[in-house]
Amino acid sequence: MSMPQLPAPDPCLTKEQALHMILASIAMEETALSHILNAEGEKIQFALADAQRDDCYDYGAHCRILEINRSAQDVIGKITDMQIVLKEKMKQAIDSLPKSPEPWPSPPVQQLPACNLPYPPALPQPYPPVPLFSPQSAQSTQWYSRKPPHRCNHT
Repeated sequence: MSMPQLPAPDPCLTKEQALHMILASIAMEETALSHILNAEGEKIQFALADAQRDDCYDYGAHCRILEINRSAQDVIGKITDMQIVLKEKMKQAIDSLPKSPEPWPSPPVQQLPACNLPYPPALPQPYPPVPLFSPQSAQSTQWYSRKPPHRCNHT
């Protein structure tokens, strides 16, 4: 994978150009850290696959996996510390950028035509409402006395 190219430093850089170069360098450092994390993940995957090919009850294989795990924990801890430093560096660079003199123009707001529908619109009822159970309704409604269809398939 090729590395991005930064322009050659110019002694006549403005403050804004220097801050943009700092932000670009932070982005490249973040990319490098992501590659290191990916390599650690691949190292762990390789160690686990290697241990599965070997005897799973081999004490040496377990010790190697634990050693690789400790190494990955150390690397992740150092990367986390570096992330905190980069975050603060980026925050300071962004806060130092010159503010734009006028705010961004807002997009035009389109007025929607008036609607004469009742609000909220009535939802269609897919089934008629079911009456509450009572002895009178049980005798007068057909749905209570219906049996469910037989669904067994005996062959």
